Amino acid sequence: MTFENKEEVKEYLREKKRYFHTRLDKLNLLTKMVYFISSTYPASIKHHHAYDCGLVKHTYEVMKICESIADTMGFTFEEKDDLLFLALIHDLGKMNEYGRDEEGKWVKTDFGSHIISRSEERFSRNAETDL
Repeated sequence: MTFENKEEVKEYLREKKRYFHTRLDKLNLLTKMVYFISSTYPASIKHHHAYDCGLVKHTYEVMKICESIADTMGFTFEEKDDLLFLALIHDLGKMNEYGRDEEGKWVKTDFGSHIISRSEERFSRNAETDL
């Protein structure tokens, strides 16, 4: 790589710095996700991977599919890395969605309904103030 002037060098270094900061942010989230998916959560209760550790298997299978797509389509390393990261976090919303009942069976919690209720309340308040 050849640079014509100091400004080109500075811009190149700024781009690399942004790239590495993005990767560090992903690594921090990745660490949290590994903890999450390594838990015993099912991917669902009534549908696919509805058993202990089903979410781990489901996430792995989604990542393998994405890897195959990236390879087939000739993605760059960065594009493939981004796609695999998205595959890893695609079920982040399932965190706290399931819990165990008194008998130890997986059940759906009302965690998601709280989020929806709060979002609807905020939307209603904003709609009223916008009128």
